Amino acid sequence: MKERIGKALASKLRDGEAIGIGSGTTVEAILGEMKRHIERERITVRGVATSYFAARKAEEAGFEILDPNATISLSWAFDGADE
Repeated sequence: MKERIGKALASKLRDGEAIGIGSGTTVEAILGEMKRHIERERITVRGVATSYFAARKAEEAGFEILDPNATISLSWAFDGADE
């Protein structure tokens, strides 16, 4: 299930977007799929994470991590599938 959700969300990523990134094991699985998409499509995606853990995982996936205190407009956000 997590893999399907990850693939669906990864397919939504567009170059230059800023995405809100939640926390948890589902988010970690989703970020794995997003990493493959970012690398395959060679896109730049920025993210604002809800935790240090999520920020580190998103950065490993290829996201440029933004300061959560910055004034930015998010394109969309995601959190765990169980939420």
